[in-house]
Amino acid sequence: MKTSPKSKPKKPTKASPKSDKSDSKKMGQKFEKKTDQKPKKLHSKTGAKKEAPEKKIKRKVSETSSEVPVKKIKKPEGLDALAQPATPLDKKKERQKQKALKAERQKKAKTEDLYALGVEAKKIWEKVRTDKCPMEEKVQLLPQLHALMKGQLSKLVYSHDTVRVVETLITTGDEAVRAMILEELKPELLKMVKTQYAGFLVNKMLKYGTKAQRKQIFQMFESHVAELAKHKFANQTLELYYNDFASTPERQGVLQEFCGPEFRKLKDPGVATVQALLTKHPEKAKFVKQHLHEVVNVLIAKGCYNLGLVHRVIYEYLTVCTPEQRTDLVNQLRDVCVHMVHTEYGKRLTVEAVKYGTTKDRKAIVKSFKGFVVKTCCEDMGYVGILAICDAVDDTKLVGKAILGEMIEAIDELVASGSGRKVLMYLVAARNTTYISKDVIDLLETDTETSKKDPAIRAAELRALISPALVKYVLTNMTELLKDNGKVVFLTCLLNYADGMAPCMSQLAEEAAKPFTSHDDDASLVEAKASHMMLKKLISRDKERYAQDPSQTQNLFSLMLLKAMDEDSWDSFLNCNRGCFLLVNMLETEIEEIREQVQTKMKTFKKTLQKQKTNGAEILRKKL
Repeated sequence: MKTSPKSKPKKPTKASPKSDKSDSKKMGQKFEKKTDQKPKKLHSKTGAKKEAPEKKIKRKVSETSSEVPVKKIKKPEGLDALAQPATPLDKKKERQKQKALKAERQKKAKTEDLYALGVEAKKIWEKVRTDKCPMEEKVQLLPQLHALMKGQLSKLVYSHDTVRVVETLITTGDEAVRAMILEELKPELLKMVKTQYAGFLVNKMLKYGTKAQRKQIFQMFESHVAELAKHKFANQTLELYYNDFASTPERQGVLQEFCGPEFRKLKDPGVATVQALLTKHPEKAKFVKQHLHEVVNVLIAKGCYNLGLVHRVIYEYLTVCTPEQRTDLVNQLRDVCVHMVHTEYGKRLTVEAVKYGTTKDRKAIVKSFKGFVVKTCCEDMGYVGILAICDAVDDTKLVGKAILGEMIEAIDELVASGSGRKVLMYLVAARNTTYISKDVIDLLETDTETSKKDPAIRAAELRALISPALVKYVLTNMTELLKDNGKVVFLTCLLNYADGMAPCMSQLAEEAAKPFTSHDDDASLVEAKASHMMLKKLISRDKERYAQDPSQTQNLFSLMLLKAMDEDSWDSFLNCNRGCFLLVNMLETEIEEIREQVQTKMKTFKKTLQKQKTNGAEILRKKL
C-alpha cells in the first residue's frame, strides 16, 4: 500500500519502498546489537511509516538505512523527587502539616458548636438590648441568657459579636450575674485585656462592678503593670483603672512597678515619687535609674505617650535623670508634646521640654501644635503648655505666626472658654497673680541658660502682637462681656494692660455714666458687684498710667468717666453707696486734674451729699 506524500519519509539511497517493513526489522536487529538495548516500536499504520514531529529525535542507524523516528518518553513531573529517599527534615515538615490539619479540623468542630450557641444567645440578646423590651421581660430573659452562655464565656468573649452579648449581661444584669461572670472569667482577665473586644468587656466590668470586684480585677494585673503599659490594648484598661478607680496606695504601687522587678512583688508603702524611693533606698539608685531609662525608651518607641500613667512615669524619670539624658528625652518628646499636654503630668512634661529644650527643640514643639492651638488653649490642662511656649520661646515672630495667628482667627471661641481667657490675659498681663494662679507661674519659671531674651521685652512684643485683635473684639462685644462676671474680670485685665485700649475705656465710661436708680431690676455697672470692682480697678490704675506718661491724661479712665457724667449721672452716683466710693477712688489717685474736677462738681451737689447716710457718702465728705 502506498503512503501518502505527507507522511512519506525521505527516500534513502539503495532502498526500495516495498522492503520498508523488512528493512525496519533488520535495522532493529542491527540497533540491538550495537546498543544492547531493546529496539523501540515504530509507529505505523497499514505498513506505512509515520513521520515524526520536528521536536522528536531522529537517529541514523546506518549509512545505507533510512532514518527511524524514535519517540521521546517523558518522565512524569516530580518522578525524580519521589524516587529520592525522604530526608529527616521532610518527615518533620510532614508531621507538622498533619498536626496542623488535625488542629484545624478540631477547631472547626468546636467553632461550629460555639456558632450555634452564639446564634441562640443573640436571639435573646436582640430582645433584651432594645428599649422597647419591658423590664419584667428583661428580668426573665437575662437569667436565661446567662444560663445559656455559662461555662462557655471564656470562649465567647474573644468574638466581636458574642462579646457584646456578655457586655449586655454586665450593664443590664444584676450584681449576682456580674459576680458569676467575673468568677468565671477571672483566670482569663490577663489574656482578655490584651485583645481588642475582650478588653472592652473588662472596661465594662470595671465601670459597672463594685469596689470589691474592681479590686479583684486589679489584683490580676499586679506585677504585670509595666508589661501591660506597653501593650496597645491592655494599656487602655490600665489607664482607666489608674485614673478613675485606683486608690492612692494602689497608684503608688503602680508607679513602683516601673522601677524594677523587685518592686513588682515587694512594694514600699507610703512612697509617692521616684525621688522619695531613691532617698529611702540610695543603694538602689543606679539600678532604678537604669531600669527607668530602659522602660521610658520602650514606652516612647511604642507610641504610648498619650496615656496619663505613662506621662507620670516619664515625668518621674525626668526628675532623676542626668542633664545629658534630659536633653535626649526632650529631643524624643518635642514632636509629641501636643499629645501629652492634656493631662496633669503631660502638661508638666511639656513645660519642662520647652524650658530645657534647645532652640531647635522649641521650634519643633511650636510647630507640633499647628492646627491644635485653639483646642489646646481651651483645655483645663493644655492651656499651661501654650503659656510655657509664650513664656520661654525667644522667637516671638515664630510664636506670633504659629500660635497667636490661630488664636486671633478664633478669638470668640477663646473668650467663651475660661482657660482660653487665661491665655489671652497672660499675653497682656504676663505673670500677674491676679489673673494667673501662683502654682502655674511657679511651674513656668524659665531657666535663664536657655532663654536669653529679657522676659519684659518678650512680654511686650507678644502684647503688641495680640492687642489690636483684642481692641477690635472688645469694641464689638462690650455689652456681652459686661453680662458675665467671669468675662468682666477678663475685660478688666484687657482694659488695664493691653495696648491701645483708650477707645474701649471711653465706650465703657459712657455706659457707666448712664443715670440709674437703686430700684432698677437690672443693676447698673456702678451697683453690680463685678462691674463695680472693674470700675474701681480702672480708676486706681490711673495713678500708674499718669506716672508712666503725665502728658497723656486723655488716656485716664477717671477723666473719661467724669466727662461722660451729666447732672443726672452725678445724682445717681451720690444716691448710691458704691457710686460714692468710686468718687472716693478718684480723689485717692492724687492726680490734680481729677481732684479739681471732682471738687468743683461736688460744690453743686453739696446738699445732695449731706442727705446721704451711707458709708460711702461719709468717707466722701471727709475726703472733700
